[in-house]
Formats: sequence, C-alpha cells, structure tokens
Amino acid sequence: PGLAAAELDAARAAALPGAWRVHYHVPLHAPPEPPLTARVPVLRAALAALFAGPVAGCDHLDVETYTWGVLPAARRPRDAAELAAGIAAELAFARDELVAVGLTSLGTGVLR
Repeated sequence: PGLAAAELDAARAAALPGAWRVHYHVPLHAPPEPPLTARVPVLRAALAALFAGPVAGCDHLDVETYTWGVLPAARRPRDAAELAAGIAAELAFARDELVAVGLTSLGTGVLR
C-alpha cells in the first residue's frame, strides 16, 4: 500500500516511515562484517523443522551463490579461482548443515 520498496535506495529516497524489514543475501559459510550478524541458528532451526522428522517438509532447497558482488571490497573474490572457492565453501556449508539434520549422501552429490 505505498509503504514498500523493491530496492534499498528507493526506500531511503522515499524516507519510508517505521521499522524496515530488509532481505539481503550474504554468504552463510563465513561470518559477515559488523554490524551484520549471521542467522545460522535460524537456518538450523528451519532445516530441523523441514527435515528432522520422518517425512521431509519439502523436496528441494536452493543455495543462492550469486551475492559475492555485495560483499565489502576486501571480502570479494578477486578472480575466478577465489569465486569458485567461495561458491564451493557455500555449497559445502549447505551440505554439512543438511547432513547434520539427518540427510544422507547418495554418493552423487545428492542428499536424501
């Protein structure tokens, strides 16, 4: 109803009133720069709610790995090898968290 913006710059320009809820992607495998904080405990609770029971709450998950350009300059990958290493670390983090809630590897990169 006029009190939303798709981009942070637009919200700032409109001086939207009240508290803002901002959705922003940051890599989970490494702690973010202050003042941001990781939400890993929230992620773990959500994964447990979805997968720790006898029947999975969904049949797929997305691991978003396109956010490297929004990191502070000192933490951005400097070349393709660093980008690949960061993506690999993010995927490994996701795999490890899924295994921690009881999913098992099929040996093909697929968990069940």
